[in-house]
Amino acid sequence: MLVSMHMRTLAAALLLLCAAVPLAAQQWWETVTAPTNGKLVLTGFKWWPKAQKLKPGEKFFVDLNKDRKPELMVRREEKNLVVIVDDDGDMKRSDSDGDKDSDCYVVDYNADGVVDRMVDYIDNNGDNVPDEMEIRYYQNGELRYAWFWEDIDKDGKMWDLENYQYSAKPYKCDMLGDNLFYLNKYDAPRDAWIPFSECPFAFYDTDGDGRTEMVVRVSASPIGSDKEHDYANNYKFMWAPMEDYMRNIGNVNVRLSYSIKNADTAKRQYAADMGFTMNGEAPYQYPDQAYTNPKRRAPKTVQRIPWNKAVDVAVRYPARQTGYTWDEYDDNDRWEGIFWMWERRIVPNTGGPNLKWNKRREYDKDPSSERKVYYSGVDRRIHLFGAEEGWIEVGQIRGSGKIGEVRMLDTDGNGYFDTWEYDLDNDGVPERTTTVRDEKARMLPLDEKQLHDLYTREVLPAAIAENERLIGKLKTLAEDEQAAVFLVLAKDCDSPERQRYLLDLAREKLFAKALNELDRRSKAQEANSNMSNSRSTQHLENQKRSAAWWEFTRGIQDFRGAYGAGDYARAGQLLERLVASK
Repeated sequence: MLVSMHMRTLAAALLLLCAAVPLAAQQWWETVTAPTNGKLVLTGFKWWPKAQKLKPGEKFFVDLNKDRKPELMVRREEKNLVVIVDDDGDMKRSDSDGDKDSDCYVVDYNADGVVDRMVDYIDNNGDNVPDEMEIRYYQNGELRYAWFWEDIDKDGKMWDLENYQYSAKPYKCDMLGDNLFYLNKYDAPRDAWIPFSECPFAFYDTDGDGRTEMVVRVSASPIGSDKEHDYANNYKFMWAPMEDYMRNIGNVNVRLSYSIKNADTAKRQYAADMGFTMNGEAPYQYPDQAYTNPKRRAPKTVQRIPWNKAVDVAVRYPARQTGYTWDEYDDNDRWEGIFWMWERRIVPNTGGPNLKWNKRREYDKDPSSERKVYYSGVDRRIHLFGAEEGWIEVGQIRGSGKIGEVRMLDTDGNGYFDTWEYDLDNDGVPERTTTVRDEKARMLPLDEKQLHDLYTREVLPAAIAENERLIGKLKTLAEDEQAAVFLVLAKDCDSPERQRYLLDLAREKLFAKALNELDRRSKAQEANSNMSNSRSTQHLENQKRSAAWWEFTRGIQDFRGAYGAGDYARAGQLLERLVASK
């Protein structure tokens, strides 16, 4: 019935030598898992009657070619009947389980002879460590879809399983380091895989620390489908029989995340802080997307964007609109990266669930074919070039509700933010609105290491120091209860990013109070300077008071302008003069 060949590596080599021999005859391990009339069933095998009699905990071995070595282990679990196909010829009758380098697990959940799942491990280089892993999902014995994993960093860690399928516990999977996983849907009429759903998720460890500094996620869905459904996260369509419209696959959404701070996250393995979320209707057609592995069970060719090309695809994706996210509070721990949310400006197929509080959101409504960022010397932040608007919902700090909101606008359409609005008492009316003539913007390369060096070595330390100096001067003139809370939290904070954010908020609250106090003093001086007196000496004194009041008032305006433009050193000097003036 079956030819005698135990090793996949040998089978792969014979593909070159025996091209005229039918494929099925070359690969004995595929015959056990080959469908019959489109369904994968176990009832036609000679050992099936014996398998039906197994009780939980019992097993037997099958020697297919009579060489006194087993090729199959058939065992009964509680409800499952599991057939372990030994693809590499190392199974022993003393084994209680298969291995995870080249064995395939065929699972019949109800022991009714109809296959429900298949888990296959592939060792490409013969070192007894799996290089690939796939989980195939069957419905009534018919193959519907599969998850595939390519272990780029070669540590042998891939999917976490429960009952021979993905456990839905991503943090127990190997989302760290260099990895690639993806979903393909089975096109039964064509006996082929097509890209579908999350295809791929790609992870990159750029500095060799074992964590992930970049993440790419592509949504492969029927073009136009994102207007109606979220195909990337809807299992209804994965389980559905193939229809013609499903073959018109496009790349309809891309997420690209970076860990720019890339700090020592011993307590938090995942720390993406900058992310792009884009949608469009690009055809799913990329160089080298068809990947054929002779050691894979048929169909042997899967479809995905290769790991070494996924970042470039994301950077140059023809986006219809773009959402940009920055983690101001340094608390994102999502393995998927950091991405957009289903609020305000909707970017279809973005994913979820999402983080809401203390995340900076910037939105570009216009099409773009390249991701660009710039640094603003006004607010000391890295922004999305081309964004027309942005916001930060401030809240959930030390048990608070919503504290307020910061908004950013590009009012002249040159790609840079020029207007900032601060509403930190949550009344819907900004306490401060600033529009600058000079955005102090400079374009930055979209390079994780360069952005990391700039942000962690220059921007954050300088912003923290500037904040502390100016806050010290503001406190000589004003106090604020909420600012005091921010300052206490900042003092005890071990995250420079969060410390800077809390100091920003404290500074802004104290600035508003200080400005109110300065305005109060200005009004008092104005009333004093307007006192009239007929005697000439008193009149001259009144003139001096008027001039002093005007000088003080103009000083307030200069202080307000310097602060709004982000010139905190000059703002501090002007404030000192104002406080010292009589």
